[in-house]
Amino acid sequence: MILAHPSSPFLRETWASACHYEIEHRDLSNEVVRARFPMFAVDEQTVAYSEPEGGYVRPEAAVASQLQLARGRGAQLRLGERVRRWTASANGIAVTTDQDTYAAGQLLLCAGAWIRELFPEGREMFAVYRQLSYWFSIREGYPQLRDMPAFVWDLGGSQRGFVHLDGFYGFPAIDGSGGGVKVAAESYERTTAPDGRQHPGTQCEIDRMYERCIAPYLPWLDARPLKTVSCLYTCTRGSRFVIDRHPEHDSVLIVSACSGHGFKHSAAIGEAVAQWLTGCEPDIDLSAFSFSQALR
Repeated sequence: MILAHPSSPFLRETWASACHYEIEHRDLSNEVVRARFPMFAVDEQTVAYSEPEGGYVRPEAAVASQLQLARGRGAQLRLGERVRRWTASANGIAVTTDQDTYAAGQLLLCAGAWIRELFPEGREMFAVYRQLSYWFSIREGYPQLRDMPAFVWDLGGSQRGFVHLDGFYGFPAIDGSGGGVKVAAESYERTTAPDGRQHPGTQCEIDRMYERCIAPYLPWLDARPLKTVSCLYTCTRGSRFVIDRHPEHDSVLIVSACSGHGFKHSAAIGEAVAQWLTGCEPDIDLSAFSFSQALR
């Protein structure tokens, strides 16, 4: 579900895409939102877009399933190894990790927040931002919070440059009455560098999240989160994906900068990239994700 004022570009673009691709959806008036979703404190202008088939994915289970499928198809998994560098020559590709060096004919470089280190030629294209997720404890209305839809609430601010969303999003209370409700906003105030560690929210960040997003819009939640978890967004301007051959090495394919919203597309991206690497024409047209598009 998307909650926003009717003038929201994010809402209008979502609606247009749903119509273009014939995705079943519902447009909910302000009155309907108030009646059906009392856990949301909406003003008199807020409306909603809803997909009856919409839902959420548990990423840990999805990743475990993908790794199991890969292993079953013969993939050799080297988990826990840190890539130090890679080189390309007429003889092929060499990838050096903290444990070994591997040779290959092609390299798929999908390094997330480490892309700036491993693809320095594209450094100016990417920006890495630390983001926080919060699990706020439930004060009342657990049955309704358990059954509410996953949502994105567009607060109507700027979405220019590297900014993907000015608002916040959340999920139903899927971990029981004591598990809280997961919500998160997006921060683009300053970039960061990955170090492989967790950086939980400070009290100042917790207070700001509560005052800006929870107190005005989700009054059934308490001011104190049960926990906070940090993650990293690797972004491009306009929140575009980047899927293209290395500008100097045709045997290296860069797949990165999903700008915080790539996980749900990862299965389709992975299938298309696998087709490309094995000499087939991808079922999906990937030209929109070229370097030239990302630099616009």
